[in-house]
Amino acid sequence: FGFTMKYNNSGRNLKGQANIIIRKNGRIYQIKSNAVDSLATPVNNVAGTATFTTKANLTDITDSLNPISLGGNLSLQIEMTDAGTGGQNDKIGITLLNPSGGLLFSSRWNGTRTEQQLLAGGNVAVRSQF
Repeated sequence: FGFTMKYNNSGRNLKGQANIIIRKNGRIYQIKSNAVDSLATPVNNVAGTATFTTKANLTDITDSLNPISLGGNLSLQIEMTDAGTGGQNDKIGITLLNPSGGLLFSSRWNGTRTEQQLLAGGNVAVRSQF
């Protein structure tokens, strides 16, 4: 995965993008954002948590020369925890829903919601600027 979300200089409009690759059962899927809906970070963000939602498209890119669109106007929600430098204890949860609210993908579904899980590698960075 890779993403960047932030407010513009005036602090009024969100801008950013998200790109997530999922490999499952011999297939490769791409979730790509197309319109940022919201970004939330607590004031005095000591824990380094953030949540953002975007509209997204889902594409089967197993054959990169013949990508197959699997839907648009989907709701992508990312929840993350930046537990400090290095990323060893950082967590992320990824949820993709269809327009009627049905679950299409969860990085770790517990039966009622997506739970954050430790990163296998890499680092998330959450910064609040006020």
